[in-house]
Amino acid sequence: MKPPYCFLCHRDFHKEKGGDLVYFSDYVPLEEGMMGHSSGSEWFCPEHQAAANALAFKTSSEALLDLQREYGEFPPLPPFGPNPDHEARELSAGALMRKIVDIVRRITGRATPKDK
Repeated sequence: MKPPYCFLCHRDFHKEKGGDLVYFSDYVPLEEGMMGHSSGSEWFCPEHQAAANALAFKTSSEALLDLQREYGEFPPLPPFGPNPDHEARELSAGALMRKIVDIVRRITGRATPKDK
């Protein structure tokens, strides 16, 4: 799933109240057990959500073009991923580390120590 960054202004609003996914007429939910971001839906911040909801009867591409015409261009969203200017940081998962490692091994097909 895409993180909650507004499609229009690219504002990260996950810590704010308001804003949500808008489901357009071409929304197709993901199959059960699938992870990702469904086509036909986009995140909108509290400032732009009402305008997006008003266009939910259109396909996502039609509505998004209309919204971009109405609001204009915003600076592009910075790329996601590690910042090369920062050192890698260690993640501490505490008591959950064993469970996390087991899940990763199961997903990747790598053997756990007890399976060897």
